[in-house]
Amino acid sequence: MNDQESYRRNDVKLIKISDHVWTTQWGNSNSNISIINGKEYSILVDSGYPFQAQSIKLEMERNSIAPIKYVIYTHYHQDHVFGTCMYDYETVIAHSSTKNLMEIMLQGLWSERGLKRMLRNYSIMMSKLDEFHIALPTQTFDDSYELHYDEFCVTLKKAEGHCKGGIIVHVEPDDVVITGDNMFVGSYPYLLETDINEEMKILDSLLESKPAVIVPGHGDCATLDDVEYMKYYLNELVRCTKEGEEEQLLGKKFWDQDEEGFHVKNIQYIKRLMEK
Repeated sequence: MNDQESYRRNDVKLIKISDHVWTTQWGNSNSNISIINGKEYSILVDSGYPFQAQSIKLEMERNSIAPIKYVIYTHYHQDHVFGTCMYDYETVIAHSSTKNLMEIMLQGLWSERGLKRMLRNYSIMMSKLDEFHIALPTQTFDDSYELHYDEFCVTLKKAEGHCKGGIIVHVEPDDVVITGDNMFVGSYPYLLETDINEEMKILDSLLESKPAVIVPGHGDCATLDDVEYMKYYLNELVRCTKEGEEEQLLGKKFWDQDEEGFHVKNIQYIKRLMEK
């Protein structure tokens, strides 16, 4: 993120949204971190950045949340996986493509040289490089994966709309769906790796299944109206680009928050797709 002030907000509160699920409500562009809580252990869904971990740990203690056993990655982007090293856990679970993409990143942007550059630019992400490491998935799957517990069942399903290796997490009997970055609320989505057709299918599936609670990758818990609005935005991107009406798109404000300039980048991305 370019706005470092948003990263300095570490006064996060965990909010209980169902019998077993807690999630963050940052109220800004930070990625959401969720916890599925059982009697003996809990499951962390996305770990954010290292600087956020202390607040999450304090919130877990304050709310008597069980120790973390599993960490689930909804996808490979750094704002969802860099914080894992700050927690005690047994297993990291992700789609096989997420592991592959993380291994590729470790040879480039996430190499020691790349991380040193990142540390200089965003010192608030981690205090010292030697205190930080990237935790790769230790358990992977291709299509779906289930975790059964006495009180709940967690189903992970491939959902490669936002990017390769993306998944959604469904918690039963709570009927909570954690979408990762397949869903944004209150700000422009990052679409630069998105398969628009797959993304539309995921949004249609949410509208059809009508889960009790939808936790997006960024923003407050989503309503079905939020899902419809994201579909509308995607449709408008495609329609206006096809019809050569990019200027109309640029002049339209869909959300208030666009710290990264994603709207312009999204238009450029869709235009490149159309030209292929």
